[in-house]
Amino acid sequence: MNSIDQSQVRKILCGRRDAIADSWYRAITQVSCASLPAEEVRQQLVGLTEQAIAVLVTEPFEDRKAQAIGVALSQLPCTQSEVLGRSQELLAYQLIRDLPVDQIVALQPRLVALIGAVAVGFYQQIRETIPV
Repeated sequence: MNSIDQSQVRKILCGRRDAIADSWYRAITQVSCASLPAEEVRQQLVGLTEQAIAVLVTEPFEDRKAQAIGVALSQLPCTQSEVLGRSQELLAYQLIRDLPVDQIVALQPRLVALIGAVAVGFYQQIRETIPV
């Protein structure tokens, strides 16, 4: 992805940041988090959305930053495996939704890496928290 495409994609995604975070909140509260203060969790998800956007469009791809999103997600007071699954589904969809096809194609390998690294970070943190 060239720098012009990166800045254009970043601008589009940052403009949708709050909508992505709201969708993410709704997706995970369907499986968990129902008793948590909505604004608190939503603000955490806004921050994680910003991090995901940055990882997705910044060169080089930084696996550890993507894993940090998974770690933070696992620390929400609603950690269930369904939260990770819903998060992966939602991010994969929302981060490329309505982008031009050429940008989706360019982002696809990075999106796969992002989703995988989020899962790794989530799993590692849960494993450290709850010894297997």
